[in-house]
Amino acid sequence: MDIVETEQARAPRIWHSVWFQILVAIVALFLYGGSFVLFFESIDASITAFAGLPVMIFAWFWGIKAGVVSGCLMFLFNTLLFKIVANTGWDGVISHEGIPGAVSVVLIGLAFGFMRDLRERYRRELLSRSEAEYALRASEQNFRNMFERASEGLYIIDMSTGRFIGVNQAMFEMFGYAQKELMTLSPHDLCPKEEKEKQKKIFDKVNKGETVHNFKGYRVRKDGYTFYALCSAHPIQWYGKTALFGSVRDISVLVEYQRQLELKNKEILDFTHVVTHDMRNPLTSLMTIFEFLQMEEFRTNQAKREEMFRMGRDSLQYLYELVENLLQCTRLEEGTHQINLVATNAKELVAGVVDKMKVQIDKSGVTVVQKVNAEITVDRKVLSHVFVNLVENAINYMGINNNPCIEIGSTIREEVVEFYVKDNGTGIAEDDLGKIFKKFKRGSNTVGIKGSGLGLSLVKAIIEAHGGEIWVQSKEGEGTIFFFTVPKEV
Repeated sequence: MDIVETEQARAPRIWHSVWFQILVAIVALFLYGGSFVLFFESIDASITAFAGLPVMIFAWFWGIKAGVVSGCLMFLFNTLLFKIVANTGWDGVISHEGIPGAVSVVLIGLAFGFMRDLRERYRRELLSRSEAEYALRASEQNFRNMFERASEGLYIIDMSTGRFIGVNQAMFEMFGYAQKELMTLSPHDLCPKEEKEKQKKIFDKVNKGETVHNFKGYRVRKDGYTFYALCSAHPIQWYGKTALFGSVRDISVLVEYQRQLELKNKEILDFTHVVTHDMRNPLTSLMTIFEFLQMEEFRTNQAKREEMFRMGRDSLQYLYELVENLLQCTRLEEGTHQINLVATNAKELVAGVVDKMKVQIDKSGVTVVQKVNAEITVDRKVLSHVFVNLVENAINYMGINNNPCIEIGSTIREEVVEFYVKDNGTGIAEDDLGKIFKKFKRGSNTVGIKGSGLGLSLVKAIIEAHGGEIWVQSKEGEGTIFFFTVPKEV
């Protein structure tokens, strides 16, 4: 039954109208009265046998009460008609019709009134049932719509078989099964091996009538991909069966966000520790200098003055580089640093970096070998910073070496140019290789060597901003090779 049929059942028909019923009753009375007057002479008082017709009409339209009242009134109406036609009163009615006749008319009213009331009761019950059936179907349709359109996976399980008997579209998409395939499985089939025991315990709880909210666990797609899910399960009655209504939500992204947030929080703690630690040394040096400026020796000891000025310059330079590296890291991570890509000759860029670092290179006694020859599309300024940082690292971690050497080279690949910076220094411990590109992380062999732990993190951010990759190969005591890629010239 649809909504149109229900509305039609509710709509009042014309014969249910009160005015129509009154009109019919009046017409019936007039017809009976006219017939009584016209045919009394020809068929005598037998015409009163038709007195039951108006009573039947009244009873049919208005029920038992109206039938009884109209039967009694018809007795009076017949008295009036006898008075008009036969010039007689009660005695005429009694003699012609008799008390049994009057009782018969009343009984006719009772019978037809009862049938009318019975008919109306059944009609109301039928209408009520129709409305209830429509409401039930509408409610079921609304439930199905919500069930199918829900963004999280919803399912219903027959507790006696453990199989799915209802699954929404989100479940198909989440697990990668067709509807027919999924309906032959159970929740245990969607769990990895290590989760099956936990799933069984959940199933047992629901079977005992308990509700389980927001339990976490891994689930497996048809293609074998495992994801982290948030699930709930509730016992319900489904078409006379004990069933389980459950939900599944893929929260892998949320878990990853949480992991990233925890890493960021750890970075903040590391940042606080490193900055406070690294800034303390230069600030201590500056405080020492200012104390020296107040001493008499400042005016007389030229060598001491020069030493203090050098210490102050180095301290300020270190503070400046630390702040500058922090700013660059922040801009690159936020994407606010504009990478200005231009066609660049890599050989000239590296030669310029080596020339700029000539004093530092000569002082350390390191030999720099250049084997670079490629055309690239990069931001010249920030890529120069990459080479400066890698060469400085190689110099700082050269250790005691009779023949210190740094080699800078390039290899042209299909779509990128691969660069390397190779040294024969102290190398990196194997346990440190996985963390050297993280902020504020330094190797275990860095004791006595200045650094904030930001340099290689900044280098990695610059290379990734160019769409490239960076990695390292090293063995402690045998040197290190840093590799990275950048786009070819476009």
